[in-house]
Amino acid sequence: MTLPDNRNITDEQLVARFLRGEKKMLDILFDRYIERLLRYVTLFLKSNEEARDLAQDIFIKIFQSLEGYKSMGKFEHWFFVIARRTMIDLHRKKKLKTFSFDSLGIDESSIPCREKGTDRAPEMLQVLPARDREILQLRFIENMSYEEISEITGMAEGTLRNIVCRSIRRLQENNSDELSENRGMAGE
Repeated sequence: MTLPDNRNITDEQLVARFLRGEKKMLDILFDRYIERLLRYVTLFLKSNEEARDLAQDIFIKIFQSLEGYKSMGKFEHWFFVIARRTMIDLHRKKKLKTFSFDSLGIDESSIPCREKGTDRAPEMLQVLPARDREILQLRFIENMSYEEISEITGMAEGTLRNIVCRSIRRLQENNSDELSENRGMAGE
């Protein structure tokens, strides 16, 4: 299927055109958001298959809700608010708490405290609450500003900055503790 050149069309314009009956605009929105959504939901899920299933459910929910979208704000924020609420609902139902460095785009082999043959990434990041992992994802993977994250989460920008700083510090402290333990064991 050949889609129109869409580089100069905003998300908001795509939604408006879709609502006027141009169904192909939905495909363009899907293409724009699928990879970002998969990265976002992988933050909370154990497998890529589960992430794809959840992403599909989120897209269905979003596209069913397009009639209610008000172009008062950015579509991207509205999109991630719905994605976030859907994940929170799922989390409440299943109590999912998994995370991987892959979802942050970090090569696990570059992590000094990673033990050979052991996948330490999920364990290391579990020191952070799910909320903090989500905020790190939005800030560093989705490259959102604190203002944008605030619109999605409903948290104050100052609170978000504090959470990011505290989370990074906690990961660094854990990482240095692990390195010290590993060095001590190597010297024995």
